[in-house]
Amino acid sequence: MSIQMAEIDCPFQVIWADRYTGNVGIGTTSPAAKLDINGTVAVNGNKTIMWQDFATPLTVEFSFSNSTPQNVALTGVPANARYILANVFLTTNISDHFNMLLGRSVTSTTSWVGTRGARPSTSFNDNQAQHKVLLTYFGETDNFSSYFGTWYSSQIIPINANSTLDAASAGNSNSSGWVYMVIRAYSY
Repeated sequence: MSIQMAEIDCPFQVIWADRYTGNVGIGTTSPAAKLDINGTVAVNGNKTIMWQDFATPLTVEFSFSNSTPQNVALTGVPANARYILANVFLTTNISDHFNMLLGRSVTSTTSWVGTRGARPSTSFNDNQAQHKVLLTYFGETDNFSSYFGTWYSSQIIPINANSTLDAASAGNSNSSGWVYMVIRAYSY
């Protein structure tokens, strides 16, 4: 089935439905998905984030050292993806706690020290809240022993437009360790 529009001597198909697969194409006569659009899509109103699962989850592993911000390549994540859904494992060489900041445009962690009870909007802004995820690894000095590391499941992490992730740690100045991520899905 197809819906056609025609001008004088120039018919073309606008919507194509494959009766065997049930796939529908707009701007294509061979849709490869339930809805396959060849062209630019404009949406007015509310947008819903849709996740694309990886058939086999991707793994990314990187080390960190002394609070130095870094940019990490996410090989296998499409260049136009804006978010990843990942399980994250943190481990460190120190017994104290530390924070790991993951996201888009991360340059350093924002400290909340000395502002206990203060209104949060005086220290944070919308840009920080929308583009970063802060994971805290609790250490022995917090009366908590995570032994080898800690898993954080189902983290929605904003990423850069070029399929990279910015990361920065904060804590003991001699801290170093590893981040291991299992990326299950991505979204635009």
